Order: sequence, then C-alpha cells, then structure tokens
Amino acid sequence: MQTLPNLLLIILISLSSTTSELVGQWSGALDMQGNKLNVIFHINQAGDTYEATFDSPDQNIKGIPVSKVTFDFPNVKFESNAIGMVFEGNLRGDEIKGLWKQSGRAFEVTFTRDRTVDNK
Repeated sequence: MQTLPNLLLIILISLSSTTSELVGQWSGALDMQGNKLNVIFHINQAGDTYEATFDSPDQNIKGIPVSKVTFDFPNVKFESNAIGMVFEGNLRGDEIKGLWKQSGRAFEVTFTRDRTVDNK
C-alpha cells in the first residue's frame, strides 16, 4: 500500500524538476563559416512562463530580448523579433542541442548550462 503514495511523490518531484530545468545561464557558440560567435542565454521563470535575454559577447552586445520562450520538455524554442531569430532544440541534462535560424540560414549549436552562475 505504501508503494502508490511513494510512486506519486516521485512522479511529482520529477515533474517539478523538469519544468525548472530550463532556468539559468546557457552558453554556446555559433559556427558561421569558420567564425565562432559566442552566445549566452539568461533564462528566468515567472509563474508558468519563461523570460529570457541573450548576450553576444564577441559583438559587445548584452540583453537582446527573447520575444517568446516555449518549453515543453524536452523541446525548447526561443524567438527574438529584435534580430529575426528562432532557435529550436532539445534539452538533455545540461545541454540544449538544436538549430539557430536567422536570415534564411540555419546553424547547429549546442548550449551548455553554466552551473557556476546558477549556484551563486
């Protein structure tokens, strides 16, 4: 009889952890014809929605707004109207792998969670 309550508790804990897995700082580099362009996403959760900005340190640009964040584990989607960009990927542990689409071009990129920032 104890098995069912324990199973329900485990399921609830796992569901709550997957919804917050996206929150934090994620770093990656776009490979644009041999030129690397570093990108850092900053993702926060406000209730049931996510808010994000990103930086392009190689271009000295910070706080580019992400217009829409969609997260349906493991699927992640970022849209930025400011630069006409869409990123679609899959979250697996501390990595989000996917495609960055902008100006009719697509670039594979992997973003890695920066745990040193998340733990401060």
